[in-house]
Amino acid sequence: MIGASEKASFVFSRATNKKSGIELAQELDESLKKQGLLAPDRGIQGDSLVSDTGEVIRDFGKGLLIVNTPRTQGFTGFPKGELTFRDISVTSRTMFTTILVSSLDGAGLDTAKKMLLTVIARAENDKDNMQYASFVKAPNGMIRGEYLTVAHPQPGLGTVRVEPTDATARFKTGGMLVVTPLAPDMSALSAPIQVSTVETASAPTVWYLIERK
Repeated sequence: MIGASEKASFVFSRATNKKSGIELAQELDESLKKQGLLAPDRGIQGDSLVSDTGEVIRDFGKGLLIVNTPRTQGFTGFPKGELTFRDISVTSRTMFTTILVSSLDGAGLDTAKKMLLTVIARAENDKDNMQYASFVKAPNGMIRGEYLTVAHPQPGLGTVRVEPTDATARFKTGGMLVVTPLAPDMSALSAPIQVSTVETASAPTVWYLIERK
């Protein structure tokens, strides 16, 4: 049962309900909206699933998970062209990647003095043996593997190989930024550079410290 009272509830019994997960999700979505617990423009919206705050969107049609909050903005998935958020815009030339900018000082990205840019595409342990049980074609034409089995000769050990992400990040507020590529221990990987836009292919890393001076 979901809800604060009998007037705001959704009764479900796994033992008696044999409907598919999609059908149950649609019923729950309709019930929450009918009871005023979910706004009409939230929840299931066509090919997308929108969080109650509107700040997290899972777009199944475009193959994207979008985060657009005051202090963290970005995406993971298959970007096409420029993606625009509250305070940043990102253009990725890598087919599949994750790009997130997060405030490090508690301020919104429009005024934050320190931010962390994380960019990571496909990654795997160097000695992993991976095997999919099957492959399926999604409605948008992309092929994905299902029921992945991963075996590693020495769990917890080895090197993680990361595909580089080639992307450009711009801040709507403009101005100059000081960008420092970071090593895995968060120390400076190379000397900081002053730029107006951030190019993620500038160093062999997945982390960048961004500062407004």
